[in-house]
Amino acid sequence: MKRRDFLMMSAAAAGLTACGQAGVDDAPVEAAPEVAAAPPVDPDALTAEELEETALLEIEELAALGSVETVLEEGTKFKRSASTTTGKLHRSIFTPNTMEPVFPIPPLTPELRAAFAARKYWALPPGEQPLPVWPALNKAPDYVHLAGYALAAPEFTLTHVLLKKLAIRNAFEINAADPVVVFGLRGCRMVAGGEEAGWAAEHAVVVETPTHLAPKCLVGLWRPANGQIALFRSSTVPAAHNMYAGLAVQGNGTSLLPTGLYRYVRGDHKAKYPKSIQRGALRINHDAYAVLRTAAELTYDPYLPTTAWTRGAAHNIHAAGLSDIFDSAGCQVVHGTYIRPERLKTKGAWDTFRRFAGTVDDTGAAPPATAQTNYQYMLLTGLEAALAWHGGADFEAGYSPLRFGSSGQRVADLQAQLITNHGSAVKGLAANGTFDMRTSFGVLLENKFLVNEYTTPVFVAQPV
Repeated sequence: MKRRDFLMMSAAAAGLTACGQAGVDDAPVEAAPEVAAAPPVDPDALTAEELEETALLEIEELAALGSVETVLEEGTKFKRSASTTTGKLHRSIFTPNTMEPVFPIPPLTPELRAAFAARKYWALPPGEQPLPVWPALNKAPDYVHLAGYALAAPEFTLTHVLLKKLAIRNAFEINAADPVVVFGLRGCRMVAGGEEAGWAAEHAVVVETPTHLAPKCLVGLWRPANGQIALFRSSTVPAAHNMYAGLAVQGNGTSLLPTGLYRYVRGDHKAKYPKSIQRGALRINHDAYAVLRTAAELTYDPYLPTTAWTRGAAHNIHAAGLSDIFDSAGCQVVHGTYIRPERLKTKGAWDTFRRFAGTVDDTGAAPPATAQTNYQYMLLTGLEAALAWHGGADFEAGYSPLRFGSSGQRVADLQAQLITNHGSAVKGLAANGTFDMRTSFGVLLENKFLVNEYTTPVFVAQPV
């Protein structure tokens, strides 16, 4: 694979209009500005303590890993063509350069806990909350590789065949023998509305723009054996209040999980917190994966100098709460909550999700004897699923991305080229055929070389 085969990221915007066309001057699907609505008075609303513990969980688990290792060698230089100058990375990924004071793992001191507790987004006077911004599609890390593709219409039909096609195109090896596979579609909703849709061969869904103010994603369960799919209103992006709290410590505690194929195990979310514990949840089963952090703005725009790709932890799948004020510092969350004070049973779509996923039995209190223990989670975007459904010659010819969780010979070939280009910069990068965190950082470096920014860890080969 030659360097010309690497993605030359398009500078054109990929905004979606209501008619589904892509273009530089087009408005997004939802052109109206976001408004931070006041929290409802609800006895099931998340408590301040629950929200604070959510913000602290990632910091705790990262600290438990020891130090965040330096993946890139200090003082790494870019290989540039003869027509450009050679220089250091303008900001670092896991390096002690300009971002060093921005993304260290802070100690969990009483002062840090107090800083989180003091930053209550929804306690700010109405209209004074800083509004989060979802980046334009030509900047958002999970969308930028889709720049230039025209979408015939935002509505599409979600089917077993479509999910299988998406998995194959991404070189995701799906365990067809698993009773269920979990998947997420960032920026997507059910046409019929509602919080859940039971097992069916197909579902009518529509693309929309993600937001940090309300759950506007789908998490689903897929039975590969019989092609049945169940859907749940969810969020796959951090909530505004967690982002706001995280700015007190330069973005720690909250981060954006990029698309990919991830491993999960059945377990408890926030197990150390008896007043917040979520039993029958799914815990991410990776020690190392890349996430995007923001230190100063309520947006995950990789073009900003105060964002950086770093290491993540504790991006679990759990209950979101029952209102639009959902509980996520980067976890994948399903609409629903736990019944207090015992927190043994649940209600809302999360109750159905746990039973359908097999993390609990029909009573909702314990896993069945033959419960599934290990799960795959395929996270993509509603936009690429819609593009794959509608087809189109350009998309069909060009849509074969690689990202975290991809595997096989294409990944090994990519890694070999990344080693040639950046092997002296990324410690331990190996051509092992598994797209891991080090491969993510190799792709980010390649994109930095090509477009002068760490745009995305998603790799797309440029047609020869």
